[in-house]
Amino acid sequence: MSSIIKIKDLTVDKILNNVTFSIEEGTFNVLIGNKGKTTLAKAIMGLIRYSGTIEFNEELMTPDNKKEIIKKIGYFRDNMLKKGTVMDNIIYPLLNLKIDEIEAKKIVYDICDKFKINDFILKNVENLTNTEKKLVSFIISIVYNPKLIIMDDTLDDLDEINKNKILNYIKKYKITCLYLTNNEEDILLSDNLIVMKNGKILESGKTIDLLSNEKLFNTIGAPFLVDLSNKLKVYDIVDKVYLDVCEMIDDIW
Repeated sequence: MSSIIKIKDLTVDKILNNVTFSIEEGTFNVLIGNKGKTTLAKAIMGLIRYSGTIEFNEELMTPDNKKEIIKKIGYFRDNMLKKGTVMDNIIYPLLNLKIDEIEAKKIVYDICDKFKINDFILKNVENLTNTEKKLVSFIISIVYNPKLIIMDDTLDDLDEINKNKILNYIKKYKITCLYLTNNEEDILLSDNLIVMKNGKILESGKTIDLLSNEKLFNTIGAPFLVDLSNKLKVYDIVDKVYLDVCEMIDDIW
């Protein structure tokens, strides 16, 4: 696979320190850390100054091409909604890309149907529940088919049903994703894992390869399933780290 984004020696004041990693196209990547996640997202989106380099599809991001590159990146975060209806909010990025209004509305109705929210598409966003606002914000971030989506700590307060709606959509349509979170359990969602502490990268690589690193997870806190796997390995009950509890139960049984 080719890397869709490469970040090298990214530094922002005293928040990020020589952050370096890359993301392969079509993968789900979790970056877990206690500091600097939103700053990293803002740097990638060209919202703050930084030193170091960001390459997108092997093109170095510069002040001259920044706006064009950012159009290919979705940024799912809290407080994305503006005044108006759900339709007004979701159609805005499409109209901003000069898509014909009739075609844009077809796109909006189609994607809202996938998330089963067509019944409140003409509702004012001020009257939505917090969960509905989250779903609408996610749709805004992916309605124009970005090449990469960055999700900034946005799934933690969602119920499992609606969290899975978003995750299943990402996986079904093979959207390249960088999910920034503090939730250790979300490590189990990822193809690749990036571990950051105090603005520095501790480790990055394929999640399955990093899960056996007990020293690493003693530092950041292991997800329950990883912790359980490592304890069972000590007693020779299992011989690997599991990402799926059903698989673990089947093997032990």
